[in-house]
Order: sequence, then C-alpha cells, then structure tokens
Amino acid sequence: MRALWFCNVPTYDVWRIDRHDEPHHGGWIDSLKNAMLSSYPDLELGIAFPAMRLRKRLAVGRVTLFPILYRRSILVRGFTNWRHLTDPLSTISICTEIVRWYKPDIVHVFGTEMVFGSLIPEIDVPTTIHLQGLLTVYSRMWFRGISPWRHLRHQRFLDFLLGRGYIHDYLRIKKAARRERDILGNCRSVIGRTDWDRRVSSILAPHARYFHCDETMRREFWEKEWHPPKRQERVLFSTFNGAIYKGLETLLEAFNLVRMRYGDCVILKIAGIGCNDRVVSLSRKVLSLKRDDARVVYLGSVNAGEVANELAEADVFVHPSHIDNSPNSICEAMLVGTPLVSTNAGGIPSIVVNNEQGLLVQDGDAIAMAAAIMELLSNEAFAGMLSRSARACAQMRHAPEQISAIVYSIYSQMLQK
Repeated sequence: MRALWFCNVPTYDVWRIDRHDEPHHGGWIDSLKNAMLSSYPDLELGIAFPAMRLRKRLAVGRVTLFPILYRRSILVRGFTNWRHLTDPLSTISICTEIVRWYKPDIVHVFGTEMVFGSLIPEIDVPTTIHLQGLLTVYSRMWFRGISPWRHLRHQRFLDFLLGRGYIHDYLRIKKAARRERDILGNCRSVIGRTDWDRRVSSILAPHARYFHCDETMRREFWEKEWHPPKRQERVLFSTFNGAIYKGLETLLEAFNLVRMRYGDCVILKIAGIGCNDRVVSLSRKVLSLKRDDARVVYLGSVNAGEVANELAEADVFVHPSHIDNSPNSICEAMLVGTPLVSTNAGGIPSIVVNNEQGLLVQDGDAIAMAAAIMELLSNEAFAGMLSRSARACAQMRHAPEQISAIVYSIYSQMLQK
C-alpha cells in the first residue's frame, strides 16, 4: 500500500536533512510515521510538507519526501499580509503534481489549517482529512480572553501598518476558516478523536464518514514518570505556541492569585515562548503587570526531552486555553503523569475526566484555576491519585501499535469502499 501524507509541519527526518535550517516541529506525526513503518513492511509513505529552503524530492528508505517551497521575499510577504493570504496560490497545482507523480493508493491530509485539503476535487484518489484544530470555531474564540479594542490599543502602529499583529492574524484565520468549510464540505472521510471534533465535523462535513483514532506521542514522554517533588519550592509548568487564544492572560492572573498564598515559594515556568514575545507583552499590558517578574520563567523554544524533564519535575501542569481539540501538551502531561489543571474547552473533556485524571475549570476563570492549582499543591495524596489514573489512561490511549493498526484499518476500509 502506498499512502501520501500532506502535513502542516514536516517530520524530524526532514529537519535533519534540511541541516536544521528551520525549527524542529516533528511532533506526533513523526511518531505515527515510525509506528506505521515498523508495523507494516508493505507500506510506503510519501510526505509532502511546507519548507523554507529544501527544494528537492528525497527518498529515504520507504519514505519519499516532497518539500513544498514556501519562502517569499519581504516585499511579497508585506503585500500578502494585507491581503491576508495564508498559502501561496500555486500550492494546489504543486500538490496535484505530487499526487500524479507518486500515484498513491490513499491521500492523508493532516489538518484543515492549510490549503492541502483543497486538492480533493482535483484528484481521483481516496482522501481522508485528519482533524487537528478547527478554524471555523477557533476564529469565534479568537478574542475570548482579550477584546479587539485592547488588541488595537496595545499594538504598535508600525506593526499594524505592515500587516502584522493579532488583528491581522484574525483576518487571516477568518479567510482560512472559509476555505476550511469548503474543504470539509468536499471530503468523504475524516479522522478525529474527541466528541467535540466529531460533533463539529458532523455539521461542517455532513457527507463524510467519521473514524476515531487517537494520536501517537513522542518517545521522550514515554520514558519519564512523575513523582511528588521533595522540595519546598512549588513549580507550575505550562507550554504555549504564541497563539492568542491559548489563554496566557488567564494563566498569569491565576498565578498571581496563587502567589498571594504561597508568596515566593511558587514559580511558573512556561515553555515555547520567550519573555519578549508579543503575546507576553500584550498579556502583561492587559493585566497591568510589571515587565520583569523573577517568579515567571519563559524558557523559549525547547525540545521534547526538555519538556518531558520539566513535566516530570513540576508540581502541576496548567493548560489555560480558551479553545482546543485534544492538545498534545495535555496528552504528554498525562503520559508523564504530571497532575494537571485545564480549562474545560473544546475536546479536552474527552481526554481528561474531571476529578479522576485532572481538574477542569471554566474557560477564562482565573479564580477557579488558581483554586484548582492550590488544591493540588496542598493535597499530595489527591495529586498522586490523579497522576496514576492519568498515566494509566494515556498509556492505553496512545499505544503506537494500536494506533498504527487503526490507521491501517482506515486505509483498508477506504480502499474497499
């Protein structure tokens, strides 16, 4: 069987071949690739992905890599910023050519955030869309934590003039959401993993068959296990990607409430963003926080091993997002066994059972979030119970052999139909 994957981000192998010219974003798709290849020797994979430098098609064992060049000049980027374009217009014709050259039995598109799903009407190959986020809903939650007026009030005029900032990002995501609805309206097969994405896709993709399939996790998170830290300092840990809907302002407000009880004995570590990132600056201004707080540590971009270490050493993992499907950060925390507090948003209730595997609080409720954090900090036995339950659940849910078997079965069913 030959499958062609269209991915929003490339796999780890591609970054190595590309000499680390771009950040590492291998993630769970790379784990799925390894599981599929090890379980099914008859499987060949083509992987198409956006690239900034790599241009040539490459064959690595049973994997053929198809980089789609996305590098654009500053002048072109400035022009497209104001047009709020999310992908080069030539991408669909490139994708179609890749399909014609590779001749796959199955086309597997990961995510609806980019243009790849738009090739469905252009090809005569069974195609499935693997749901990640759903922009149609995400765009409605974009200003959930911080209002548009506050965004404009705190944005630099030069950035706005150059088509940058969260207002322009919102206009881009609105345009991408319209394209997403066209993509899902044309597809006949979707893969999801939560009640939330199943229900939303029943509206946006009414003609598609829904397959349930969980995600594989990276090896680093299988190797670590949380144990109650034996130290006086209490550590909260969270991860962010810079998106405004991830709720950084809620987390910072909740942390300030926790500090009112614990003082300088508690520290907050945040991976994925730096202290000078625009989401940090905006959240500080909205909350009227001082610029430098020694008890809030921004770790910047870190690899999977470092995140796993932080999870294993933290007292509590906190996920304050206003909307999410099944965030990998929560799944990774559960796999390590870190006691977690999260908002009850999107698909999160499908992966975390409240009061059994973690604590869920109302989206945007910093007071309830702070109280849930303090509940875990003050009750080691309860935190340990949540940890063991979450880890056992995650080990069953993310077993790579089981997931690769489900994906292969989905491919077989699509070919039979």
